[in-house]
Amino acid sequence: MAKRIKDSRLRRKLRRFPEKLRSNIAIVMELSAQELAAELEAAAPKESGDLSEAVHYRVSRDGLSAQIGYANYPGFKRQWKAGGFKALWIEYGTKFKPAQPFIGPAFRAKLRTILDRIDRTVATTLRRASSGDF
Repeated sequence: MAKRIKDSRLRRKLRRFPEKLRSNIAIVMELSAQELAAELEAAAPKESGDLSEAVHYRVSRDGLSAQIGYANYPGFKRQWKAGGFKALWIEYGTKFKPAQPFIGPAFRAKLRTILDRIDRTVATTLRRASSGDF
């Protein structure tokens, strides 16, 4: 996904498109982020429940990218403290506890579906832009 969506030339061109054309991509990014966040919530170990509550996502202002997970960035500090750091220890294990991967498997389970959906939407948007149908 990173290679397809972060292609700087494509992103620059898509940003120049009218908002009406880009809105479909923004909607698909929002849906995909919600879907992956829900998958992470379902896959998170339920020992204390704080990992499920700490999963969050954010779609960029232009709607062309999304971040999902336990990242530490402004506005999500409480969620990070609640589960983000703990998620790393559970995912990779510690000296005393074996690894219980859940982030990687959840990501891989949804990756193909999300990439196909984004690719179809970008292709449709580019087709509409080239035909002048906006």
